[in-house]
Amino acid sequence: MRASQNHTVVRIRMDSTLVRVDFLDYRKIIAKRGGKRRDVIDFVVSKTSDLKILSDFFIYHKIHNFTPPSPDSWRNFNINSTDNYKTIRLQNGQEVEVTHSHSLLSKNFIKWLQKKGYDNIEDECILANLDRIDVRFRLKEKHIFSELKTVSGSSTKRAIREALGQILDYQYYDDSEKADELWIVINDECSESDVSFINKLINIHHLPLRLVWEKNQGFACFPDLQDLK
Repeated sequence: MRASQNHTVVRIRMDSTLVRVDFLDYRKIIAKRGGKRRDVIDFVVSKTSDLKILSDFFIYHKIHNFTPPSPDSWRNFNINSTDNYKTIRLQNGQEVEVTHSHSLLSKNFIKWLQKKGYDNIEDECILANLDRIDVRFRLKEKHIFSELKTVSGSSTKRAIREALGQILDYQYYDDSEKADELWIVINDECSESDVSFINKLINIHHLPLRLVWEKNQGFACFPDLQDLK
């Protein structure tokens, strides 16, 4: 189990062939000493409803020396977290909810960009077509869109999937404003499968993507910053 300011990660070491297909989105492959790989299942818990997903996993899988919970036992717990507080904004006449963890990710990401020398950084930027970009910025002549997603009760795969749909919409649905690079920014460490997926999109479809994730009080990237042209 690994805890941070906004969430707790529950990591279960389990052969992926024994995991039900509806839980495979939570699977990661991590490196061990000696170059070996190990399957793990990661659950991110930041609010009470996330416990239901974790509870269901234990109910449907036999874990050695572990007694599975009863189906509704998760309802007896309450998680008090600043992540439950939401900011309401108006966008095209609609209400939008943003979690505290999303705001924190945006704040940390902007600080990191500033240290890296990026400029003209705009948070919650509204484009000409009224689409809202989480963070837009420049480096020299490059114009960059970034879509931020937090991993809360889901997986990095699902967060990337959601961010990818939005950022491709910003770039290709309307020709009023284009970016030179499209960044997907996640608040949890991405897996080898996540990186491989983005790499395929870059090489096969020639999409100007970059996957960025929080790591060690900073951010890691794929491709590396100097590699994307």
